[in-house]
This record gives sequence, C-alpha cells and structure tokens, in this order.
Amino acid sequence: MSILILSPRAIPPWDSAIASLSRSRLKSLASLTRHLTLVTCYRDYNSIQQLHENIVTNSIYLDYFNELRRYSVTTYFVKVDPDTEYNKAITRLVLATKTLDSIVLWNIGIPLHVIIPLCKPSTCIHELITIEQKDSPLLTVLSKVKHIVFTSTSYTRYTKLSSKGVRLAYIPPAIDTEVYRRTKCTLNNYFQTVCDLRILYMGPLLSDRFPLTILRAMKTLVDEGYNICLLVVSTIRSKRSLTYYGRLQRLIRELGLEKYVKIKRKVLLSDHGKVQTYSCFDVLLYTPIKGVEMSDPPLTVLEALSIGLPVIASPIGDLKYLARLGGGLLVNPLNYTSLVESIKGIHDGLEEYSVRAVKIVDNYFSHKVVDKRINMLLEYLGGIVD
Repeated sequence: MSILILSPRAIPPWDSAIASLSRSRLKSLASLTRHLTLVTCYRDYNSIQQLHENIVTNSIYLDYFNELRRYSVTTYFVKVDPDTEYNKAITRLVLATKTLDSIVLWNIGIPLHVIIPLCKPSTCIHELITIEQKDSPLLTVLSKVKHIVFTSTSYTRYTKLSSKGVRLAYIPPAIDTEVYRRTKCTLNNYFQTVCDLRILYMGPLLSDRFPLTILRAMKTLVDEGYNICLLVVSTIRSKRSLTYYGRLQRLIRELGLEKYVKIKRKVLLSDHGKVQTYSCFDVLLYTPIKGVEMSDPPLTVLEALSIGLPVIASPIGDLKYLARLGGGLLVNPLNYTSLVESIKGIHDGLEEYSVRAVKIVDNYFSHKVVDKRINMLLEYLGGIVD
C-alpha cells in the first residue's frame, strides 16, 4: 500500500506536538506498509539563528535525515517558516502534493478545508489531534472525509458522523519506550537548595498555560517547610510571552522564591535533550486553563509518564483519562489551594505514582500497542483500495 503523509511540520524540534506526532506516525507506518511518501516543510532557520544552528550542519537534523532513510520513506521538503508564513507554507505543501501519486493520503495538522480537494480519488485519512469544539459547521466539514483518526478518547463526541458513512478510528500517539526511559541526571543543578520534590513545567509562558497561582502555591509550600523546587523550561516566541516572562521573574523575586523557582529559556531539539531534562525531575506540571490548540493527549505528558514522572494537570481532554489510570492528580490551576493539595499528594505518594506512570505508557501508548491499531486500519483500507 502506498501512503502519502502530508504535515506542515515533521522535523525537529520535537517539542512541537505536530512534529512529534508526525514522526511517531512515520515510524509506525514504516513498519507496516510498503511505500511511504512524506511532504512537509522545514523552517527558514537563517531568519531565526538565535534558536537553531543551520539545518545542514546541526547533528540533530542530520540524525533525523538518517532516520528517514532507515524508514525508506520518500521525502519532499518545502522551505518556509510556518510560524510566520503559515498560509504560504500550506499553499506550497498542497502544490507539492498535487504532483504526486498516492493511494492513501494521511493528513496530520493541515486544515481540513484545505485537503478536501486533494481527497479524490485517493482514500483520505484526516487526523484530529487537538480538542475541537462540538459545533454543526465542524461536523459538516468532517463528514466530507470518509476516514478520521482521533488521538483522544474524546472522539465519542463525533460518533454521529458514523451515520454519514465516516469511519472513526481511535489511534493514540505512540511513545518510543526504548528512548523515553529514565536515565542518570547529568544536568547542572539549577537550584540553590536541596529539593525533596523536583517539579518540571515545559510549555509556553502564557497566563492561560502557566497562571500566577502556581508561584503563590510554591510560596505557601515553602513557608510550610516543604523543600520543593520548580523549573520552567520554555521558549520566547512572541512579545506577549516575553512580557509575561518579565512578570513571572518579578513575582519570583517579590515572593522570595529565587532559590526554589527557575525559568530556563531553551529549545529542546532532540529526544536525548528531553530525556535528560525529564530524568532530573520527579513530577510534570501541565496546567492549561483552556484546551485551545492543545494536542490531546499532550505528547509532553506521555513522554514524562514514560520516564516515570506523574503529572499534576488540568482536567482537560485526555488528561482526565490519564489521571483515572493513576498517572497523576487533577488540579484547578486557578485555585492555589488546589495546587498546594495536589503537590502535597504527589509528594507523599511519589514512588507509587511513578511506577503507575511507566505502566500506563507501556500498556496504552507504546509502539507495540499503537501499531496494532494502525495495522487494523490499514488492513481495512487495503480491502477497499486493492
């Protein structure tokens, strides 16, 4: 079976949800099908050299190109910066795709209305990776694609599509459990005190992702005698984020938390970099207030669970499902008392939570488990297109 994968980003850095998911799908499909073609874009890194080295010389990118060769995938790269020229990126990707022959078009991260004209005569799979709003216009557009893959258990919201001939398949992201396993922490010590519980936050520095109540909760815990530390790892990609970064730094000083809370501006390009970071911590903090543009489930959370970090998370999307499986505790990120109690709960039961976290990924999100689901879908498609 020949499969064409279309994605706006399937290249490092791997802290991009679309990039990580696309790479995960590539690995799964490469082990199950005869021929794969990937059409994706890479950023014009000459314009943002402060974040990355040149794509031609950086070992991270060279390793990825070698990985693609091992998969025996034909790859077409479109040069553009999707962060600042998104519409141009989409246009170029679509133009590149129109010149290629394929039996199955697997779409990851391209707006649905853009790819609908490409779905004929090919069999078309559209992957929903974010929390979508349940409204009539969306259902109308979705009904024009015959095969939809959901990464979240929340796909049940769209079961009415099955009455319109749409086939729904739940296929969660696959985590490489051979890579995402705890290793020895070799990073420098970020904190000026002994930490009994090391908390990690990785994500955007925005008020709707990292509310100020987190710092107030840390202040309460420190005042009560808990030796708890928090590292915030993020990139600054907008003026809004830069302004909020300054506000956080001022509040850290006002609360006297300089020994316990650090913010590190860093781009995590490689698996190794992320594993090294996760391995130096005990708990992951994931606190979006809204699910807007949030991948579901978040790959950051799954990777951390695989390394043994339970999560303290907002009750959004599959985060509720992961908590029910025993992977952590749910919290109201706008209620500092809720944050305090959740951190105390993880602190007191850390070892048990950590063991459960690893088992959750092994049992539900490993390649061994996820690839079986993908194979079932391909077998079904094979009966249609052959």
